[in-house]
Amino acid sequence: SGSSITIQKNGFYSGKLASANLTDTGTRLAFLTNQTTDGYTFTISNLRYSRIARDGFVETWYDQSGNGEDMTQGTAGNQPSIVVNGGQVKDYNGNNSIDFVSGSTRVLDKSGTTTAKTCIVVLDEDSSGSAERAILGFSDSTSFMRLDTGSDLEVKAGGVSANYRAVPTDVTSLYFWYTNGTDEDKLFANNVEEGDTLSGTPPNLPFTRIGARNSDSDPYNSRITEVIAFAEDLSADRTVLQDDVNNNYNIF
Repeated sequence: SGSSITIQKNGFYSGKLASANLTDTGTRLAFLTNQTTDGYTFTISNLRYSRIARDGFVETWYDQSGNGEDMTQGTAGNQPSIVVNGGQVKDYNGNNSIDFVSGSTRVLDKSGTTTAKTCIVVLDEDSSGSAERAILGFSDSTSFMRLDTGSDLEVKAGGVSANYRAVPTDVTSLYFWYTNGTDEDKLFANNVEEGDTLSGTPPNLPFTRIGARNSDSDPYNSRITEVIAFAEDLSADRTVLQDDVNNNYNIF
C-alpha cells in the first residue's frame, strides 16, 4: 500500500526499518531475500524484531577487596549500564566496563567514607563532554576527582586542589594518583607523569560515590572500568601496582 514502514526499537535481534511512502514506481524494501521471477514477490527469512530493549543496569558494584565497601544504587533511573541493546558495555580497549551515560546522572553510592591516599582508576575519557565530569565524589563540595572542561584532571580534598594538565582523550586511560598528605601528590596517566599547575597538596581523597560529585553535580559521561583505593601512600609501589592493573587491560 502507500503507507510508510516504521518498525523501530533498538535491542537484541532488533533494529530499524524505514521507507518513504511506496510509489507507483514500485519502491520496495527488502533484505535477506530470494527474489522471484516476477521481480516483485520476495521471501524474507531470518527476520526477528523485539520490542524489549534488553538493557542491563548496575544496582551494586561489588567491592572485590573483601572489605565490603560495595557501591550501590537503588533508584532504577540512576543506575549505570552494564548491558546496552543486549551487548556488554566495552571501553575503548574492548574491556568489559560500566557506562555512566552522557546527559544524565548515573551514580553509585556507599555508606561511610573511603579515604584514599592512593587511587588507581581505569576509565574512558570521552572528549565530547563539555562540562566538568566527576569520577569520584563526596557528600559535600570539598572533595572529588573530576575531569574539567579543558580535559584536565582535578583532584580536590579538604578544600585543597591539584590540577593536572593534558590527560589523554578518547582512549582508555589508567590513572595512578597518590598523596603523602603533606608536601607531595602526583598523577600518572598511562605511565606518564602529568604536571600539576597548582601548588597545593591534598591531604587525602575521601569519597562516597562513583559517577558524580555531591548533590549529583558534574555527572560523569563515559565508561569507568575499575576503581581501586588505598588508605595509605603507596607511591613506592607504583610500578608494581600499576603494571598489575595494566597487564589485565593492556592500556599502555
